[in-house]
Amino acid sequence: MNGCPRCPVTIVADITGGPIPGIADDSAVVFVSCVLEYVQDLNAALAEIARIAGSAENLFVVNVQPWTLTARLYPGARWRGSVVAQGGSQVVNMKAIETEEKILAAGALGLALAFVFWPRGRR
Repeated sequence: MNGCPRCPVTIVADITGGPIPGIADDSAVVFVSCVLEYVQDLNAALAEIARIAGSAENLFVVNVQPWTLTARLYPGARWRGSVVAQGGSQVVNMKAIETEEKILAAGALGLALAFVFWPRGRR
């Protein structure tokens, strides 16, 4: 977890390693941008984020759209899905990206690029 460059306090920590020392429960507005896709332990990360934020009103999550090739191909991505507001809370619906899924997405991208850049007769 990193703070902004202008913040007076920045704590660098692993959000999957349990409570972060020095950050109290329900103590901050939390903005999570393109992080959940890469954590090893999604449930541990979500628990720590929820602990710090205290409530859904203090939590803002941005993630790669789950239907895009980017969600499957980006190096290191482990999860794809969405986080949506629902009835005053946020619902996390993410699933692991399987190796087969990455291979299929890479193959589809390769075919599309071959089609676009394949020579078309003499020019």
